[in-house]
This record gives sequence, structure tokens and C-alpha cells, in this order.
Amino acid sequence: MNIEAIFWAVLAVFTVAAAGVFGIGFRLGRTKSEKGAGVGVGIAILVIMAVFFGGAKALEGKVGPLITYEGAWFSSALNFALVGGYIAGKIRSDASASKRALPVLCGVIALASLYMMGARLHQFVDVLQTLGVGKARTKLAGPDTSLNCRKSLAEVYKGFKHYAELNDALPPAAKWIDEEDLRGQVQADEWFHCPTVSTRKDDKYGYAYNDALAGRKLNGKALKDMPDAAKTPLVFDSTAPAKNAHDPVTSLPKPGRHGGKNNILYCDGHIEAVAPK
Repeated sequence: MNIEAIFWAVLAVFTVAAAGVFGIGFRLGRTKSEKGAGVGVGIAILVIMAVFFGGAKALEGKVGPLITYEGAWFSSALNFALVGGYIAGKIRSDASASKRALPVLCGVIALASLYMMGARLHQFVDVLQTLGVGKARTKLAGPDTSLNCRKSLAEVYKGFKHYAELNDALPPAAKWIDEEDLRGQVQADEWFHCPTVSTRKDDKYGYAYNDALAGRKLNGKALKDMPDAAKTPLVFDSTAPAKNAHDPVTSLPKPGRHGGKNNILYCDGHIEAVAPK
């Protein structure tokens, strides 16, 4: 399956749909019942927002923030097409250039919204491929690492290791990402964001710290040599999007974020893909 080709085909359908909505708005604008037509347009705007933007927002946790952007731009395109058509219908016999410019402006904004959808095509395709769309099911047996979630956790581990060496303890939970001895070794903030749920430039992080370890003394031992290090989760995929999220490993996504599994970084530095229980 060629996802990119399908997406462009769908975008073409959306463009035709926007033109159709413009036509519906035009017919409503020509109706004699001005009050009834206006109410109908208002209700249609709310329905479009609820279905496309609201539906996209509901899927954000599974697909990522891009789906919300796409839903917002498409609902904007339909709403401006509807309003533009309605205005065009109302002023069809009016020779005023200023009034005739209004539906043209709405149409331009609708087309611009569709263009913004297309501008994010490649990012959106990457997310779809990460979720396995267009791939044979046999390829989803293991964790999906196409967006380097495991590399992110490996970089985060460098920060914890450095902090432990300097402080002979693990960091407190409240501001663990902001601890200078930790984040200074990680260097780039992007590594603290799970790329499956974040653009790495937004305020969604998607990782949580096992707060059962917060402040634990190491008594001169390296982090990897602490008791049960290979069995003790340190940082893990989490449904909590906020910076500095922490809990006793209770926020693992269900279903798992990467091919049905979640990535967990353990205290000895190894990373496992674990199916949620």
C-alpha cells in the first residue's frame, strides 16, 4: 500500500468536498427563509468542528499531535467554504465589489487550510507508518523503533548515570528533567520527548520516571550495579504528557505505544519492549 499516494487522493477528495460544501452554503444563502438558513449554517459549523476537530483530538493520544493539526485545518477549510458559499448566495444580485470580495476571501482561506494539511503530509505519513498502516501484520511482531524512541531512552540514561556519579543518588522526582546534573549530559531537550506522541518541539513529553527510586542513595555503587538494576524500571513510556511526569510505573499506555508494547528503560541501562498487562 502506498500511503502517500492514498493521502494525496484523500486530499483531492477533501478539496472536492470543500467545493461541495461551498455549493451547499450557496443554496442556503439563496433560500427565502433567512433565519432558518442562518441557523442551519451555524449548526453545520458546530457539527463540522465536533466531527473533524473533536474526532482528531480524541485520537491524539494514539496517533500524536499531527492528527489534531490535520483535523483543525480540514474543519477550518469546510467551515470557511460553507460560510463563503452562504455569503455568495445572499449577495448574488448585489453589485457591490466589497461584498462580493467576502466569499472570495473565504474561499481563499479554505484553500489555504487544505494547503496546510498537505504541508504536513510527510510528517503525518511517518506517524501512520509508525502505527503500522500500510505494513503487513507480520512486521508488527516487535516494537516499532522507526522514530528512535529507544535511542531517546538511551540518551536519557546517560543523564541518570551522570547524575548518579556526581551525587551518589538518584534525582528527586518533582523536577527530574530539570536537574542540571542530569539534563546537562543529555544535552538536547528533544531526547526527553517520546517521538511517537510529540513533535519534539511541543510540550508533550510522554516519558515518566519511576518515583519509587527518587532520591535513593547508591552508597558508592554505579547505577547499573544497584540491587535488582536489571529488573527495576527507571524511565518508561507513559500516558502522562507533562514534563517531569513520575509515578510508580502505573501510567504505561494500554495498548502499548510501539507495536502493542511499551519501551521501558531499566536501571542497568538496557531497554525492553514490554506488553501491558
